[in-house]
Amino acid sequence: MKILVVNGKKIGGMIIIIGLMIMMFGLEMYFDNKLKMASLIQSNFNPLEQYSALNDKLKYKLPKQWETSEKKFNSNEIIYHNEFKSVKSGIFGFVQVWNKRGDLKKFLDNSKIISEKQNEIRNYSIDKIKVNNHNGYIVKYVIKTKHEKKDYVAFEYFIDCGDVYVRFSFFVKGQMYKENMQRIFDSIVETMEYTS
Repeated sequence: MKILVVNGKKIGGMIIIIGLMIMMFGLEMYFDNKLKMASLIQSNFNPLEQYSALNDKLKYKLPKQWETSEKKFNSNEIIYHNEFKSVKSGIFGFVQVWNKRGDLKKFLDNSKIISEKQNEIRNYSIDKIKVNNHNGYIVKYVIKTKHEKKDYVAFEYFIDCGDVYVRFSFFVKGQMYKENMQRIFDSIVETMEYTS
């Protein structure tokens, strides 16, 4: 017969440590949202202007001082395209809505193969994300185009919204990239609302 000796002080200490860890996790989540908004304000990307598309099915916000230009395509694949740029901060990109055609991860894997044939891609990573209850992926990489020979840091968000994919693509000139920019891009993407 074994005798189990329980040390009350150790158990009490472990309970306190676990409680502190849970509290720190909650605070981190709370402050992460505050830091994202602070990054927008600090970088002079506030206020944000609301955009809507596809009979108000898609709504999102971009910094008011960014220049935008909506384009139409003669295809059934891309049903919405709005380009944006900020000359001052070296950021450009677009918001797109794609008709859904198959698995999003397979689509992204195929896109990577095609892009690597056309450009030099470095530091490529793909991670799962969730944006307002929609699953998706964030793709990060550094791209050097063959014709310009310049580096651009890329952050592309692909969100599966059921019948469509919503894509936010941000490109920053390599020498103008700052560490807080992903936080800014995350905040912009999180303004997206899509109703089927």
